[in-house]
Amino acid sequence: MSKVRMRFIVAAFFAIVLAFALQGCNWNTPAQPEPVEPELSWPYHQSSVNGAAIEMGEDVFYRSGQLLYHAARADHTLMPWCSQPGCTHDSADCAAWFAQSTCAESGIGAWDGKLLIVVEDPEDPMCDLLERVDPKTGAREPAEPLPKPAYTQNPQVLVRSTIFHRHWIARLFWTDGSVPLSERQFHLLITDLRTGETKEPFCELLEQRCREQYVELYRLTAAGDRLYARASFFREEKRDQMELVVMEQWLVELDPETGAWRKLFRADGLNHWDCINHEIFALMDTGLLLRYDLSTDAQTTAACAEGLQACGMWENRIIAVTSDGDQCILLGTDGQTIARAALPPEHAFAMRADDTVFFMTYDRVPDLYLDLSEYADADFAAQPIQRKDTE
Repeated sequence: MSKVRMRFIVAAFFAIVLAFALQGCNWNTPAQPEPVEPELSWPYHQSSVNGAAIEMGEDVFYRSGQLLYHAARADHTLMPWCSQPGCTHDSADCAAWFAQSTCAESGIGAWDGKLLIVVEDPEDPMCDLLERVDPKTGAREPAEPLPKPAYTQNPQVLVRSTIFHRHWIARLFWTDGSVPLSERQFHLLITDLRTGETKEPFCELLEQRCREQYVELYRLTAAGDRLYARASFFREEKRDQMELVVMEQWLVELDPETGAWRKLFRADGLNHWDCINHEIFALMDTGLLLRYDLSTDAQTTAACAEGLQACGMWENRIIAVTSDGDQCILLGTDGQTIARAALPPEHAFAMRADDTVFFMTYDRVPDLYLDLSEYADADFAAQPIQRKDTE
């Protein structure tokens, strides 16, 4: 073998060794990953009027009223998120206590590893603050004021509905009942948690406040990149020389980016509804279950029991509670009752964590649970929550 060829082989060998060595070196600072959006537990869209739950790893946090509760996965416990012995959980001295928001539907969110909770500004009752809380230590960062609409000079401006979804907070503002219906105003504000910027997309639906037709919106929820709300459309008509106000109720879809909107289906007599996996399940007070596929706009109906409040889904089953709060019923998507569990009267759905459903009394105190994995196509019973409250 010639010396030239030998030198070439040696040089190539060292070049390969050097390439592998450099590949293992961290010469460039890696880009910081985007904050991970959490997987939300029921109700993942934060629309429940009784409270809202969110999953963070092995922990589940639930907010109801002014208290933050904690539940471990597959553990039949739900207790205030407080470790102070003898705490009564009714003041700012408690780690689980948060000031009430101006909006009853405030929900709970998570972003960049922190819990997000909306509370009322003690110095301005018409304004809300955003608190960021460490889910491991309970440490709270300084509260940030959330923007209000541009017409802040109106003292009747209130937040009607607030939800967390993906990387944004959506808040629906309105003027309260002291203002005539035809003069009420609605504004939609979207806050981007990635940038901190807030925008108010123009929405023709919110501008329909003329005498011929005006609109009221209720209860925001979200799925995918769209918002959903229940809307009441009012118009005045003359019949037999009498002026009447005619109302139609619809479920509407809003695009938070463009403000575009559309009607989905008539919602007259709508008792309760939820958006689950890009499908809407609506229970009518007439005992009708309506199923609406958001991807195809296909709509089906089925008969079911009257006076039910939908709570969510579990393994293709609809969880519902009777209007008297004395039964939990599992329904098939065809509206048929699969199983039922007796509850003490005046109970409501609180939250679901995996196979466990928690219930609360009407004064928002969680006290019962059901293990859905035990129903076995038959009736089953609610059990008292295994409490681990501090002594």
